[in-house]
Amino acid sequence: MERWQNHISLLPQRKDGLWGYIDKESGDEVIPFIYQYAHKFEDNGLACVKKDGLYGWIDETGKEVIPCIYQYVESFYEGLARVRKDGLYGWIDETGKEVVPCIYQDVDYFCNGLAVVKKDDLYGVIDKTGKVVVPIVYQYANGDFFFNDLIVVMKDDLYGVIDKTGKEVAPFIYQYAENSIGFVIAKKDDLYGFIDKTGKIIQPFVFEDYKSNGKSDYLCVKKDGLWGVVSDIGVVILPCYFDDIELDWGGANVKKGKYSFFLGIEEL
Repeated sequence: MERWQNHISLLPQRKDGLWGYIDKESGDEVIPFIYQYAHKFEDNGLACVKKDGLYGWIDETGKEVIPCIYQYVESFYEGLARVRKDGLYGWIDETGKEVVPCIYQDVDYFCNGLAVVKKDDLYGVIDKTGKVVVPIVYQYANGDFFFNDLIVVMKDDLYGVIDKTGKEVAPFIYQYAENSIGFVIAKKDDLYGFIDKTGKIIQPFVFEDYKSNGKSDYLCVKKDGLWGVVSDIGVVILPCYFDDIELDWGGANVKKGKYSFFLGIEEL
């Protein structure tokens, strides 16, 4: 706590077109005005600064802890920061060590210790040590590991599903696929169905469309031109009977003919 109080006593300030840091209480200059830009100090005692067009980090004494060599940087999260150098991305720790070297065209955020990376226009998965845990061989990869520990990938222009070790869970036979809360949405023969963690089809490929607005863990599905609702485990809880459905906090706004009404979550 004492260290944090020291951090907030220094505030970034601009003078004559350059940035430095002043003491919050006295207004005195503490770190010289030599930077093109200066961010607030983070919880770890470091502040990101820009010098000669590149970014690095300093401590509260003004010492350059991580040199200004990066074209792009983000704040530290769980001890790591995403950076770009020479046009390529990697991750550094709070000492400036490149835990994940800057060799990737893109790197996703870590979730549950894993991140999707892109190299030579192909995708794979690494862990926080930089180790490649899923080979970088796919045309596409979407690792929403927060949802279900599954990775939707594309190979030979078809989608499939693998687990965190790279083991195939669902074959590469789908026109499209994406992660949802408790299952994977897949498209086959222009219709949508749902696949669980084991690769089992839990809803057949009978839906023409689906939608979600982020206000619910549920999903709206369309069959024979009418809408229904599927739960977060892929169970149909409201049959496809309505002309339209919009999910909302605590339930759904539904429309049937000239009538519109709200169904509470307990009624679904």
